[in-house]
Amino acid sequence: MQNFNCEFLHRLKQVRQTGPRQFIAYCPVPGHEDHTPSLSVKLTDDDVVLVHCHAGCSTRAVVESVGLRLQDLFATNRLSEERRKEYQFKRLQAAYNHEKTVLLIARADLKRGQPLSDVDQQRVNLALRRIQQYACLFEETA
Repeated sequence: MQNFNCEFLHRLKQVRQTGPRQFIAYCPVPGHEDHTPSLSVKLTDDDVVLVHCHAGCSTRAVVESVGLRLQDLFATNRLSEERRKEYQFKRLQAAYNHEKTVLLIARADLKRGQPLSDVDQQRVNLALRRIQQYACLFEETA
């Protein structure tokens, strides 16, 4: 990630660090004549690059104007295969835990004698389907 950070930041003009992993710079979009830095860049703890032009330029326009692609802002595009699998497994685990929580809440409601609404029942059914899908994916990643 460090190489990408340097590459991206070096392509910008008048870069100044404003905090830990936070920077401001002139917006590189053609036709956007910055007189003061209007581009904020933040590097998240999970190595995602967040870009925001306060004058309204789209992130895509900013990134493409320095010769990069939006997907280059995400760490998963620069990870080794082993790290990518680990990252995907953690995301899968988080999604599984979320669906499990949906089921636990529904079960608690039912135990209290509170019937599930049609919308709640649909959500429970969706959670069950997703958990089955995640189980298959867990087997593939093992």
